Amino acid sequence: MTQRTTLAAYRRPILASFIAVVAALFACSNGNDDDYNPPPFNGIGDYAANASTIKASGDTLLLTLQRLENWAATKPGLLVRIKASTKTVIDTIQLNFYNPGSTVLSNGKLYVSLQGAYNEDRSIDVTKSGIAVVDLATGTSEILAAGTQLGGGAGDIALDETNNILYASVSVSWGNSPVKPINLTAKNVGNALPNISDASGGLVFDKEGKKLFVGDRSSGLKIYNTDTKTTTPVGNQDPLLLPYSLAITNSLLFNFTSDYIYTTGELRWMALNSTSLSTGALPFNQDSKVSAAEGNIFILSRAQGLGTLSCISSQNIGDASQIKQKRLEADNPYDVTVIGNKGYIALNDANYVQVFDVSTCVLGEKIDF
Repeated sequence: MTQRTTLAAYRRPILASFIAVVAALFACSNGNDDDYNPPPFNGIGDYAANASTIKASGDTLLLTLQRLENWAATKPGLLVRIKASTKTVIDTIQLNFYNPGSTVLSNGKLYVSLQGAYNEDRSIDVTKSGIAVVDLATGTSEILAAGTQLGGGAGDIALDETNNILYASVSVSWGNSPVKPINLTAKNVGNALPNISDASGGLVFDKEGKKLFVGDRSSGLKIYNTDTKTTTPVGNQDPLLLPYSLAITNSLLFNFTSDYIYTTGELRWMALNSTSLSTGALPFNQDSKVSAAEGNIFILSRAQGLGTLSCISSQNIGDASQIKQKRLEADNPYDVTVIGNKGYIALNDANYVQVFDVSTCVLGEKIDF
């Protein structure tokens, strides 16, 4: 049953538990994270807020919280609605499962994937995983597909609005993440898409080209054609730098790649009607992700204990000198959204939303939640 209340009643988390586990495993390459304890949720309790995604609907920010305890999701995820212009919390909606990691906003509804909790053997508890849909008009959260239907935890999601199909990467086990289509009308889960093994590197949908771009960590970036029902690999890829996160804006596909283990990561791109990535690339810390909002491109980096925001113009995408960067005051930036000329960052290890100026990349005020 959906629970809806104000945030005060709780007294006060490319990336859900999968990235959290990777961060824990490889923290040695990015500072002393083993000794770092995130701030408690509103100062009460032994768990943190752990913001994971942020979207904007008009003047309302839609912020999902994972609520982790030592990297483990111990309580159902939350959706916090914040009025951006007044910096006030509207309400908080409890989601149906644990550990939100990806969201899609469409026609007054927010689709949320939830990775769930882990069992003692590190397998995913499918009873606490799934995909929820929140009706923003009524503030209610309902189940679209449970983890038991999916066969694993829900990872990245992407929406084909024309055909009313939501695509989801499904975390079955380490290295085993197929993509499955979900019919939004019938609420049934289809068979896994062909020739995709590990879609943990991101999903984005190109509605004009009717193509799903898939970051397959086993073999590279791929394109699934929804008309022909076929999957083909993208050309000009570095086999040592596999997809980490994907974004689409201004008729370009952005592919952030990472080796996961050392320090190498880079941003590459391609036209949506192309089949090969650019030969040029922009280097970044390996533990970063690409995000796009309102035609703007951002790299959210977790490096040396504090995060970094990079603002990139798609008009000068190959010119590294045009990149604007600002150091954040918290670790783990997870997602970004834009309203007008203001950007809003969801920080996994802070109990506030960081505001910044989109054109200058200069940090501004903070919104506590």
